[in-house]
Amino acid sequence: MRLEKIRTDVTVLDTGESIARVFDCFKEKPHLCGLLIYHEGRFLTCIFRREFHEIMSRPFSLEIFMKRTIGYFVNAYPMGDMLELSSDTNIALAAERAIKRSPDKRDDPIVVRYPDGEVRLLDVHQLLLQQIQLHLDAIAALKEANEFRSDIVSIASHDIKNPLFTILGLSQMLGAGDSGPDSIVSLSRIINNSAQRIQELLNEVLGLATSGTIEMQLKKELYPAGRILEEVAKRFIHLAERKQQNLVIEVDSDNTLINVDIIHFQEALENLISNAIKYSDKGSEIICRVYAGQEGVVFEIIDHGPGFSEEDRKYIFQKFKKLSAKPTGGESSTGLGLFITRKIVDLHGGAIVLESEIGKGSKFTVRLPLMPHSMGLPEVVKLEKAGTL
Repeated sequence: MRLEKIRTDVTVLDTGESIARVFDCFKEKPHLCGLLIYHEGRFLTCIFRREFHEIMSRPFSLEIFMKRTIGYFVNAYPMGDMLELSSDTNIALAAERAIKRSPDKRDDPIVVRYPDGEVRLLDVHQLLLQQIQLHLDAIAALKEANEFRSDIVSIASHDIKNPLFTILGLSQMLGAGDSGPDSIVSLSRIINNSAQRIQELLNEVLGLATSGTIEMQLKKELYPAGRILEEVAKRFIHLAERKQQNLVIEVDSDNTLINVDIIHFQEALENLISNAIKYSDKGSEIICRVYAGQEGVVFEIIDHGPGFSEEDRKYIFQKFKKLSAKPTGGESSTGLGLFITRKIVDLHGGAIVLESEIGKGSKFTVRLPLMPHSMGLPEVVKLEKAGTL
């Protein structure tokens, strides 16, 4: 940043004017650090407030100068060496030059010259405050950059966790040797789709790191709502079975189309189903439901876990907020899942609502706009191309 960006004083008096005008200007404008003195239309010198008042406070000064001109005063008390800098001087360099002056000159204003010949005065304290602000801005930028990198790592680890757990769980099932040929094909397909999802998520995270922003870029297409829910829910059946939970899938709108970014919207559903399993006790039931309502397509994830307190509800969709409920199987929690889910739903023009009661469980409801004439699946929609279903 250069000196030209700082607001500077530009009050001009002529050498032919009475010295009383100097008193008047300093009285009328308490912020003035000094005055520019011109002679025959050209810059001559300055009168600095501090020096002027110090001189005029001396014995007999008022009697000597009050009836004199400004020209008489500046001839009697020339300002001597003044720090003059170009308007394109870097603020950091200007501040360094200012504080290196002799102690008796260190508080003097700086004369700033512009390319068009204009001259202005800059209060040195204003300059130093601006320099401090630049340092604070730099510190804030570094802090923001560190937070951004931290967020990128956190989001990447969270996004990859669900498909990675799916791969690990299904691989263990295959390794046990209890699966028939049909099951092996089905499980292998889910593993492959989950691996593709990890690759897609990693590519997106790398894109976020390159762009310097965590804003999601959606690529929406039409997909059948029921098949999306079925595909996502089936990925978690093995996790539910480990905790002896019953994962129920209810699809009442198999051919109802929604306009979504399939990668991100599946991630939102994954977060909700994963949380329902994570925070529900062994032997409990979890319901994953989708149907077409009057106001749009409705997804409901219902669990019989510990529920959320009133205090929890204040922060439930905020980033890195860990709530009172604890995972029942020793699972980890980053405090990012519901924050990401809310962001994804918002970007799709939808809404997410929580209904919960302590000790009785929770219901997360996601509503997305219903596409006009959405009943019926057109041939152009191919869910397989996204590496899903």
